[in-house]
Amino acid sequence: ANTLSGVTVNGDLSFPVDFARVVIAGGTTFSTAHLSGQRSEIGFAPAQTLSGTIQFEGGLGNFRYAGMNTPGSLTVDSSGVIKTAAGLTTDAFVGTGFNFTAAMALTNNGLISSQVSGRTLTINPATSFANAGTVEAINGGNLTVPLGYTQTAGITRLSGGGAISALNG
Repeated sequence: ANTLSGVTVNGDLSFPVDFARVVIAGGTTFSTAHLSGQRSEIGFAPAQTLSGTIQFEGGLGNFRYAGMNTPGSLTVDSSGVIKTAAGLTTDAFVGTGFNFTAAMALTNNGLISSQVSGRTLTINPATSFANAGTVEAINGGNLTVPLGYTQTAGITRLSGGGAISALNG
């Protein structure tokens, strides 16, 4: 079932092959999840907290995803990071997936960052998006956020030629 539940990974998770995917459940922790394969994806069970890093990377086409396997909430902890990495040649999505398409309520207390020139990181949870951390588009990266998302604290930052736009709907 490609599920890690109640596991502490002392290192990184790697998704180098096409359609690689895993569900994170039961408080599983890891350092960095490297999503480099085409349509590679990390899904979360409800009420999970991300304390590590999800890094969308790789030169292969087709998107990268972070979604929910069943409807629920995902919290990015103050130490949590979701970002695009140098060498990414496609776009990435948080809150909507290829296999993991259930409704997500996303709370960001960490960092969500589009860092690759010409690439777009789309934050599109079906339920809600509350930002108390940092969302940014830097180094020419593009960030798309839900129209009317909640900025409870934290910052939204644009620098180095990046662009931030709002989803319609």
